[in-house]
Amino acid sequence: VFSMFYGETIVTKTIDYQASFLILNGTAVMRNHEYPQVSSHHREHALLQAELSDLIREIEEGKRRLDIETLTSLKYWLIDHVIDSDMDIARYMNSR
Repeated sequence: VFSMFYGETIVTKTIDYQASFLILNGTAVMRNHEYPQVSSHHREHALLQAELSDLIREIEEGKRRLDIETLTSLKYWLIDHVIDSDMDIARYMNSR
């Protein structure tokens, strides 16, 4: 039987894995290309990772549901991050 908790666990673990993977690889790429803002961008990623960890813990403890509001917040955070921070990295790399 596929319970809501099981579905939430799959989604939260996937989000956590993807975030960890992207953060580690993104930081490595920035360092390899000598991106001058790597430290501040890494701090931004670390903050996101901490927020995601808190969110996942709250969902797993039943204090919060993985609902459309939560997913929408994650979506908009990601869009804002990509448009603001990640596009700066792309512009830097393209200018070299």
